[in-house]
Amino acid sequence: MASPGGTAARATRHDDRLLAEGARVLERLRGPLADPGAEERARLEGADDEGRVVARAAALPVAGELRAALAQAAQVAAGVAAGGALLALLAGGAATGAALGFGREDQINVFAVLGALLGLQLAMLLAWLVASSVRLRPGTGGALGALLSGLGRRAIARLNRGTVHEAAALAHGEVLVGPVGRWTFGTLSHLLWTAFNVGALTALVYLLSTRHYLFVWETTLLSDDTFAALTRAAGRLPAALGFDVPSPEQVHATRWTPGVAPDEASRRAWSGFLIGALLVYGLAPRLLALGFCAVRRGAARRRYRLDLSRPEFAALVARFAPRSADLGVVDPDDGREPQGPDAAAAAVERPAGPPAIVSVEIDAPASGWPPALDGVAWDDLGAVDDGDARRRLLADLRAAPTEPAVLTVVCDLTATPDRGLGHVLQRLRESVARPPLLVLTAGEALRRRQSGDAFARRVEDWRALAGRAGFGPERVVELDLDHLTEATRG
Repeated sequence: MASPGGTAARATRHDDRLLAEGARVLERLRGPLADPGAEERARLEGADDEGRVVARAAALPVAGELRAALAQAAQVAAGVAAGGALLALLAGGAATGAALGFGREDQINVFAVLGALLGLQLAMLLAWLVASSVRLRPGTGGALGALLSGLGRRAIARLNRGTVHEAAALAHGEVLVGPVGRWTFGTLSHLLWTAFNVGALTALVYLLSTRHYLFVWETTLLSDDTFAALTRAAGRLPAALGFDVPSPEQVHATRWTPGVAPDEASRRAWSGFLIGALLVYGLAPRLLALGFCAVRRGAARRRYRLDLSRPEFAALVARFAPRSADLGVVDPDDGREPQGPDAAAAAVERPAGPPAIVSVEIDAPASGWPPALDGVAWDDLGAVDDGDARRRLLADLRAAPTEPAVLTVVCDLTATPDRGLGHVLQRLRESVARPPLLVLTAGEALRRRQSGDAFARRVEDWRALAGRAGFGPERVVELDLDHLTEATRG
């Protein structure tokens, strides 16, 4: 995530960032939400890139509708959580009733009851503690976030709520990728288990108050002394809180024996032990974990920042602070080929695979990515936005058993054709034996910024750079992917 960039960025609320995420998703679904007034307000109010993106989203005409849709989606999620907690409460009561019905002739195996009520949840609590202690990667929660946003999207589509509500559901889901999602789902999980324990404890107290149970125990593997020691160990915490716990003599006396019923004192001691154990080992840990996750969730929401590397946000940042100018080829190298310390050897021709496409420092085209062409099944190699991405891509291209039938490289005409881009193009050219294709997009955006002569010079600068990188003139195509037509698709 992008780091906060100043006082204004730190003052931005999570809900404002969520609105910006919703606007980004809405643009992905509908297309650009062009509004000069909103962008002007963003330039005036934003102290940094994130602040300008947030201010622009708040000033869009659709902001009110989108904010209402986001709030409604949050209310629906809260309602689902409340409904789940109610079901968990009922499930806890039902589990207690079933566990106390396991006995033979009103004699209840006390440890069978504890196993039914505590076994699964203690195992899951331990798994959560282990997962939390090893600090799962930042994407933890993303799968659940994607699942919930997908479910929300399908429900909204079924209800015909429109793209604004769809964008709201998807924005909530995408925010749940990372620490916010991790602690949100942790909070939800512990809330459900807390409700389960409340239901189980309530039902246990009620049933013990209204019915007469005789508690016994039995074992095949353990000796009586071992079993008594385990009971004393498990009863230490409940006893410290004032609950009755059976003495060693009572433990020995209540081993199941046909025709022998435990006395009244043993029955009361085992009843106190059951209630105390469920409270200490079931409800209390879940309450602590619930509070811990809720606090961490609040902190994660406060630390959440917009990922300004996403294509829609990156395009906005570029419009707020234009990075390109008519400078010709920046940092020329006197006609020499760009060199790098990790230059690849000449590519060896391999069997042809499917056509592949890669973007180099471009925003996602309005027509979608990769371009949808009849009869073409692209191998999408992703985006080259930094050195790490370039090295990974080149390594994958070299290691693949086949090479693309044609490698299509897409660059943005609004970007300045400097030596860094030339180096990337040359390395991509060297990675394949078959001549690649260079597509120069965003011509319409460049025409809006520059005069006809400046536009022509920029195109020539790009063609010159491509030539030095090894692309033949016939392998360089100007094609605006933001405005594809049937003719240009052909």
